[in-house]
Amino acid sequence: MTNDLVTKDHFTDLRAQLAKIKKENESITFNYEEDEKEARSHVAKLRKSKTAVTNLHREKKKFFLEEGRKIDAGKNELIAEIEEMISVHAEPLQAIKERREAEEEAEREKAIFDLDHEEALGIDDLFNREREIARKEAEMKRIEDERKAKEQAEQAKKEKLEYESKIKKEAEEKAKREAEEALLFEQQEKERLIQEAKQREEQAKIDAENAEKERLAFIESEKVRVENERVAALEKAEKEKAEALAAQRREQEEKEATEKARKAKIKAEAERKVAEQKRIDDARKADLEHRKNVNNNILKVILPYCKSEKAGKELIGIMVTNCVPNTRIDY
Repeated sequence: MTNDLVTKDHFTDLRAQLAKIKKENESITFNYEEDEKEARSHVAKLRKSKTAVTNLHREKKKFFLEEGRKIDAGKNELIAEIEEMISVHAEPLQAIKERREAEEEAEREKAIFDLDHEEALGIDDLFNREREIARKEAEMKRIEDERKAKEQAEQAKKEKLEYESKIKKEAEEKAKREAEEALLFEQQEKERLIQEAKQREEQAKIDAENAEKERLAFIESEKVRVENERVAALEKAEKEKAEALAAQRREQEEKEATEKARKAKIKAEAERKVAEQKRIDDARKADLEHRKNVNNNILKVILPYCKSEKAGKELIGIMVTNCVPNTRIDY
C-alpha cells in the first residue's frame, strides 16, 4: 500500500509559484544601463525564491526523513532553474560591474601616474599585488563552488539510482514471495484432497471387512444351531417320528425365516451404508458451498483494497491455512 505523504511531490505549490515567476521572467526585458536598479531588484526577488525553496526543503526534510533524498533532488532541480534565470540577468550586471571596476582602475592608474614617480611605483606595485590576491581568491572560490555543485549533482544522481534500484528490488521480491505462497497453497490443497480420498478408501475397506466378519459369524452360528437341532431330532426320531417330521417342517420354516431375516439384515445394512455415505457427501457439499459463500462475502469486502480479484482470492487462501498470526476465518 502506497504512503501518499511520502511519495507526493512536496514542492507542488512552489512549482506552481515558480511557473508564474518563470512566465513573468520570460516576459521582462531590461536595458541594463538605464534599468540597472530595476534589474537588480528583480534578481533579488529571484534570490528570495531560492530562500523559499531552501526553507521548505528544510521543513519537509525535518518531518519526512525517509523522503529526504527525493526532496534534495527536487530542491537542486528548482535551485538550478532559478540559477539559470539569475544568470540571464547576472551576466550583463556583472559586465557593468567589471566595466566600472575597469574605469575605477583606470582612474587609480591615472592618479598613480600623477604622483611622484617612485611613490607612484610603490603604490602601483601594492595595488597590483592586492588585486592579484583578490583575483586568485575569487578564482579559488569559483573553482570550489563548481566542485561542490558537481559533487551535489553526482550525489543526487547516485541517490536517485539507489532509490529506484531499491524500489525495483522490493517489487521483485514481493512478486516472488506471492508466487511462492500461491504455489504452497496449491500444493497443500492437493495434499488435503489426496488425504481425504485415502481416508474414504480406508473407511470403505474397514466397513467391508466388518460386514464380511458379521456374515461369517452369522453363518457359523447358524451351522452350530442347525447341528444341535439335527442331533436332537435324530435322538427323538425313533421315539417321536411324527414330531420329527413336524420338527423338520418347523426347522425348514425357521431356516427360511432365518435366511429371510439375514437377507433383510444385509439389505438394511447396505441401505444404511448408502444413506450414511449420502449424508456424508451431502454434508461435505453443504460445507464446501458454505465455505465458498463465506469466502465470496469476504472477497466482496476486501476486493476494493486488493490489486485484483485473483490477489484477493490468494489472500483468502492464505488466511484459510491459519498461517497469518491472530487471523482466522470462522466457518
